[in-house]
Amino acid sequence: MTDKLSEIIVVNIARSSATVSQTGFGTALLLGDKANTYNEGFPVAWATRVISVSSAAELVSTHGFDVTKAIYKAALAYFSQSLKPTALYVGYYNSGGAPAETPTTGLAAIRAAAGGDDWYALACTDRTAGAGGDQWELAQLMQAENRIFVTASADANILDPADATSIAYLAKNATHQNTAVIYHSEAASTTDVKGWADMAWLGRMLPEQAGEATWAYKTLVGINPDNALTPAQHTTITGLLHYASYYDTIAGVNGTRFGRVAAGYWLDSIRLAHWSAARIQEQIYTKFATLPKLPFTDQGIGVAKDCVRYVLNQKIPLAIAQIDYVTAPKAADVSQANKLARTLPDLNFGYTESGAIHQAVVNGVVSI
Repeated sequence: MTDKLSEIIVVNIARSSATVSQTGFGTALLLGDKANTYNEGFPVAWATRVISVSSAAELVSTHGFDVTKAIYKAALAYFSQSLKPTALYVGYYNSGGAPAETPTTGLAAIRAAAGGDDWYALACTDRTAGAGGDQWELAQLMQAENRIFVTASADANILDPADATSIAYLAKNATHQNTAVIYHSEAASTTDVKGWADMAWLGRMLPEQAGEATWAYKTLVGINPDNALTPAQHTTITGLLHYASYYDTIAGVNGTRFGRVAAGYWLDSIRLAHWSAARIQEQIYTKFATLPKLPFTDQGIGVAKDCVRYVLNQKIPLAIAQIDYVTAPKAADVSQANKLARTLPDLNFGYTESGAIHQAVVNGVVSI
């Protein structure tokens, strides 16, 4: 789906500081290793590459997953939040197969299956620390797409100012815009709901409209706050070394802090950019598919510009403060080569995000 639309309409969004459906932008895929039946709970004879479920209970009642294992516990965390996603995709790779599969080959097989590509966020059951784990492999895969990879880690190296090995460090060092890491001391306990801060975070945030809610200060049902973390460790987790997040209690309320991707941008900003690219592609392609033709005239070019403006207007004011510009060349100024190829170049746009307030400074004067 992503590749087909991108062959026709290329949307590049650069940041100055894979197309999925509207439903897909609120949906996650959980990737597990079928060979690890003891921990993950795939039925022994499981052969379906990917399924979609609307509750954790459906995994057990319809598909026979083990209620005590990781897949079920992850789904339970995902579906237990105050805002509930409508669906979760569960897919597998098989490291014990012949030939043995990797997360990369397994994910490719999932996406080739019916319905296996209609998700926006990716998570995995593996918690192996550092460059040898699924987390790093999948983070690299998602960097090339308009999707996000969200994962939790209990790797103590994330708390170390000298860290050079953790998934948070690796993703930050590679300036990944599509990877978000949340440190949680219980993340390795994947056969317990408390080990799934990443899935709980996705379950809480994916039902929100893209770009219209910050990923910070969100309460995660079933997840214990890491209140033993020190201020210095807070800085190490979220600062220039990692740009990761954590979960603790402030003023009696449990909440996530701070909701960045590894490159330092805010998750809501990244999701807004992905959403904008996908919706613009769809709007323009709808004109290609429903009109007899879109003429290569100023009027036809104006239709394409209107498609861009229509999409961006949907996000004012919660996500986009203002549309700065939507521009395109006059038909007379387009090269003959582009006209012969029927390619409209330089359809450009810019917007100013609404952003969000995460901290405040208050100054007061007391008089006697």
